Amino acid sequence: MSRTESTVRARTLSWGRVRLVLILFDFSAVLLALEASNIARYSLGWSLNGDISSLDPLVPPLCLAIALLSYRVSDLYSMQLVGSGLNEYRAIVMNTTFAFAAIVIVGYIDQGLHISRAFLLLFWLAAIVLVGAERFIARRVVRRWSASRGGLRRVLVVGANEQGVQIAEELSRNPAACSVVLGFLSEYRPVGQSTNGSFKILGEPMELYEVAKREGATHAVVVESSLSWESLRFIVRSMHASQTPQVLLAPGLFDVSATPLRSTQLGRALLLAPRATRISGFEAFLKRTFDLGVAIPVLVLTLPLQIGIWGYLKSAGAARPVEVLRASGFRGAPITIWRFAGGARLRASHLTRLPSLWQVIRGNASLVGPRPVLLENTGPYERWGDVLAALKPGFIGPWWLSGHGRPAEVNEEIEADLNYARSYSIWLDLRILLAVGWALLTSWRHAATPGQQRHGIGAPVNAADED
Repeated sequence: MSRTESTVRARTLSWGRVRLVLILFDFSAVLLALEASNIARYSLGWSLNGDISSLDPLVPPLCLAIALLSYRVSDLYSMQLVGSGLNEYRAIVMNTTFAFAAIVIVGYIDQGLHISRAFLLLFWLAAIVLVGAERFIARRVVRRWSASRGGLRRVLVVGANEQGVQIAEELSRNPAACSVVLGFLSEYRPVGQSTNGSFKILGEPMELYEVAKREGATHAVVVESSLSWESLRFIVRSMHASQTPQVLLAPGLFDVSATPLRSTQLGRALLLAPRATRISGFEAFLKRTFDLGVAIPVLVLTLPLQIGIWGYLKSAGAARPVEVLRASGFRGAPITIWRFAGGARLRASHLTRLPSLWQVIRGNASLVGPRPVLLENTGPYERWGDVLAALKPGFIGPWWLSGHGRPAEVNEEIEADLNYARSYSIWLDLRILLAVGWALLTSWRHAATPGQQRHGIGAPVNAADED
């Protein structure tokens, strides 16, 4: 190993260390679940059908061993699964259920092993909740650890077209990716040339494994739409003989910002199934509950303030204290947006948008979502209208994640909305909401003076949100 390679590996976060940390986290969570189940069953007296069996001393270590073995066998410690959104939590539920079933089977086989049904059911529920909560915390620990240690994944992007650049920017900007983008490989651009961002061309696709060894890359994202058939065939064939870097294929038929994909198999044919961008099922129920749980208290608390603002504007001579705007809503249906017709100071304090909380409660808008698009200003959004119309417009939205600032270009705003639509989770809504709360606390201390734009020079990109 050369000195350069050893230096790169020394400053890169090792997956082996991350896996060990996750195992320790899971071990602690399962132990806590066992203790909570023991207290609930034998100290508080929770039972099923009068079950009075005592705790067999072999049961807790058996539950611990089977649960951790289930997690290990089912790849819950795989780099591909960790941090993969809801898939990680689904795997926790499924694997804990498998462990529950395995313990029940062991109890039937060994009749001398007395297992309380109430204890086992409590353990199953507690393990799902506590391991899920622990993984939620572990994600944040791994992200910070990755950022301080040069990244968990060191990525080469093979293909420098628009899609490749978009993928590189997503990997480098999103902390959840735990990735550092080293640069591009391209057969159409000279080595050393910079792309639109800060990344450079490091070589050609045929030099993937040489460049990966030199740069210490752990992963290679291959953008098939930017490669010739010869280069793509070389990479796919060569990866069978080499374990480093791990090759990941980015299909070129779908826009990576707007189309979620899942793998499926028909016979021996491995296929990708594009999914429409929408929030449905339990996630839709959870999001609606979140909307009402936050919007109703906020509306009640701010109602006296809204009445005061309306009275002030009316006494100041405003013919219509509340402006009525028409915007594109869910599935393209027109909705009404209400806002106070205030001046610069009122807009700078973000109070003009308060009347739109009524639309959140009515279900025509969501607390967090893409920015509402006025019917008179749909031109820039026309290309992505179908995608954005699959979600309810938001009272606030993902643009707040970039320092609660309005993007300078409309394309940046649309990209933020598309990324939100593709990677939606209730945790993302909560993150945006907390970011907004912090931003408001700081902005109210330093309110903009009249005539100043809150987020830089120039007009806002969307007149639906001038405040």
